[in-house]
Amino acid sequence: MRLLKLMTLVAVMTSIYTVQAQHPKRANIWYFGINAGLDFTNGNPVALTNGAMQASEGIAVACNAAGNLQFYTNGGDLPNTGAIWNKNHQVMPNGYLGHTGCASSMQSSATVNLPGSSSIYYLFTTDCYENGLENGLAYSIIDMNLDGGLGDIVEKGLPLVRNTNESLTIAPHANGKEYWVITHKANTDSFYVFQLTSAGIIGVVKSKVGPVADESAGEIKVSANGERLVFAANLSFTGLFDFDASTGRVSNFRNLNVANGFAACFSPNCELLYVSSFINQRIYQFDMLAYNVAGTKTLIASPSNYVGSLQMGPDEKIYGAMRNSQYLVMISRPNIKGTDCNFVENGLHLGGKLSKYGLPNFPSNTLGECVSYPVENVSEYDFALRWENIGANTATVIFNNYPGANEYRIDYRRTGSNEWESVSSTTNVHAIEGLSENTEYETRMNKIIFEGGEYEFLHHHNFAEVIANQNEKSSSLKIKTLGASSLNLYPIPARETVSVQFSMEQNTQAELFITDLSGKTIFRQYLDNTGFQKLEIPTVDFPNGSYQLTIKSNERNENRKFIVMN
Repeated sequence: MRLLKLMTLVAVMTSIYTVQAQHPKRANIWYFGINAGLDFTNGNPVALTNGAMQASEGIAVACNAAGNLQFYTNGGDLPNTGAIWNKNHQVMPNGYLGHTGCASSMQSSATVNLPGSSSIYYLFTTDCYENGLENGLAYSIIDMNLDGGLGDIVEKGLPLVRNTNESLTIAPHANGKEYWVITHKANTDSFYVFQLTSAGIIGVVKSKVGPVADESAGEIKVSANGERLVFAANLSFTGLFDFDASTGRVSNFRNLNVANGFAACFSPNCELLYVSSFINQRIYQFDMLAYNVAGTKTLIASPSNYVGSLQMGPDEKIYGAMRNSQYLVMISRPNIKGTDCNFVENGLHLGGKLSKYGLPNFPSNTLGECVSYPVENVSEYDFALRWENIGANTATVIFNNYPGANEYRIDYRRTGSNEWESVSSTTNVHAIEGLSENTEYETRMNKIIFEGGEYEFLHHHNFAEVIANQNEKSSSLKIKTLGASSLNLYPIPARETVSVQFSMEQNTQAELFITDLSGKTIFRQYLDNTGFQKLEIPTVDFPNGSYQLTIKSNERNENRKFIVMN
């Protein structure tokens, strides 16, 4: 069984701010536009002119924890413009991405290390409006140990969901180890939030919230504290949402009333939000600590050119891509309210190279010194799947409550079967009946349904399966039903009580007794058995150690060893 660790946010008033972990060196190197680039290694950005990539819109750049460039990509689909380039500015041996991505997608790509690995990267890509968004969100897997340490693709274009907007971001899970990969389904009101763990992609949270976003949507960004999400959905709306980094749920839509909002960026301290209106050539600022965030809308710039992606740099200034320009726009003091934030149109020269519409798309916890808003605290919540009350023809599956769940869907099947059967439950305890005796079964969580969305477990995107072509590994749990005469004990080790389940022929008289290691009988009970029975035997007074339980009848003896650990 895989134990899934979920976190839940408990809404309690507190004045304690928790600084989030940052990884600024992972954003040391930028490549974007027409062969343009920046190097932040020494603090202030220095123009790079050696980039091999031509990127009209979205870009992903990977640096390791030391700030050294690993690769960069425009997520594209054409041999002459779409590829993954290594640190030597050469296309990786299998670096053409095919038709699963698109270089004309606003957030064409985003990348992050597989949790627990420093050499494996997951690269996510989105299709574009020009392709009808058909291929949606897909991912490829890059192993930096290959090609002499320059990296190569080991799996390419694995589909996750079709027909998504050109919108993609990555945010850390509240447990600090895993990640959420966030996109939006085109022409719907639904966010799709995929959970990336050390095992790969294991599930997707689908949240139905806010208006429908058409096919022309722009950037999604998450604040570095993982609590707010902004979606600049261009012609549809510009919305602010709550994001729960423990469960992946998106909720609480607020309309920011920015026409044609195309790009967005939170300030380093998360207290301010910047949104660019592309067509209208406006940049607005919002106060994130205000009760009515939309009411704080402040025009801070009216640039003379079209401004695309907004991105914070390791120097904690915000930069904006400016169409066909040798400059980036810059907000040099983004933590300051109003026009004192200091917008500069020709803020950073690119050494003669050209900006287009995009800048690198980093995970939300890469940059900034963002602190939590003073309205929530984090506490841990375990999600575990287990069996109890195992009989000859029935067994009960039990799991911890998921916050806000209305319904659980569970799959089960005989081990070795290709077909799963599904049952639904409104509680976290469900008895599955009609099982065959003395047969091994496995069960798995299929889906958790909550108000406004659902969490769907994905059982075919396991990292070990993809890399090594191993058999499917999922969050399933196996049990074996009792036979006509069987004995089962749980939990092991026993604490205070041990549950004993057994099944024998009806009207059979038997005796149950427990002995310690010396053979001394310390518990005895006579049984008039009528088929399946369950007993609760107190062990609170048993010394810690090993014991043997025996059920003896005229027909046979059944023995089980168990441990007591009070």
